Amino acid sequence: MQHFSELNLCSALQSNLDKNNFVTPTPVQAQAIPPLLQGRDVVATAQTGTGKTAAFLVPFLHHWKTLHTSGATGLVLVPTRELALQVVAEAKKIACDPDFAVAAIYGGQAIGPQVTAIKKNTPLLVGTPGR
Repeated sequence: MQHFSELNLCSALQSNLDKNNFVTPTPVQAQAIPPLLQGRDVVATAQTGTGKTAAFLVPFLHHWKTLHTSGATGLVLVPTRELALQVVAEAKKIACDPDFAVAAIYGGQAIGPQVTAIKKNTPLLVGTPGR
């Protein structure tokens, strides 16, 4: 895969990727996204800053948009709240739908708003093991 446009993503997602200058995938994205779009499991390791987050978010967002699912359909588990917030920010940046919502679920914050996000069936939850 040389360009994100080769993936046949939903048009709204492709448009938003273009808008955010996601044109040429990084090596980890080129290797991980195609099998993830096919519903296959992938284990990927790469250095910080190589695009691992987008590698799993792009397939998730494509499936969420095309399958018209409701409720919480994705859970990302990360080791720290800082990383949870980074994943949330990246998901908001490349999301393709105004109805898409993502919530960070982690300790050290009031649990009430986090429980509300879960009960509202937020499509993507990003949490830490402690919460």
